[in-house]
Amino acid sequence: MGLAGVIPPHLGNLSFLVELGLRIIAFMVPYRKNCLEINFGNNGFMGTIPSWFGSFAKLQTIKLYGNGFSVIPKSLEALLYLKHLNLSFNKLQGEIPTGGPFGNFSDDSFVSNGALCGSSRLHVPLCKYRTKVEPNWRKAKYIISGVMSVILLAAAALILVLCRKRNVEVVRETDLLCRSIYQEVTNF
Repeated sequence: MGLAGVIPPHLGNLSFLVELGLRIIAFMVPYRKNCLEINFGNNGFMGTIPSWFGSFAKLQTIKLYGNGFSVIPKSLEALLYLKHLNLSFNKLQGEIPTGGPFGNFSDDSFVSNGALCGSSRLHVPLCKYRTKVEPNWRKAKYIISGVMSVILLAAAALILVLCRKRNVEVVRETDLLCRSIYQEVTNF
């Protein structure tokens, strides 16, 4: 399913065309199982590429060049049949996904998107290490809280054992004291 052609120049710069285009994209959702190509090149769309494009199971081609898209959703990594991708001349920023079909695309797919980062083979700057550290800190929070829980449980168990041992020693000492007093009383 696809739309083709150019909007005649005599229509001018009509702002409703973006809204109309988004309605057409939304109209495509029920057909996502059989859709092979999405081609919305040079249409003036802006914002994030819809993440539900990743649910178009058989999608082989995405042409979204010449728009104002700003983010590539990670959901596109799920498109196992995607062979052709053209996201050039947008305003994309952030990291280019690396999973799924993204390992097969060339730098031609991402031309003129100055704020993208990723693999050096795509002729974009490497992403700053800081973006990869944040998820590790999230994991570290859980690991640290888990370790602290284990330490607190071990400390509580040790205190319990020591208290019981102390009580046993007190009972033994009391028992020994009572026996010695009993023996002294009986021997008297």
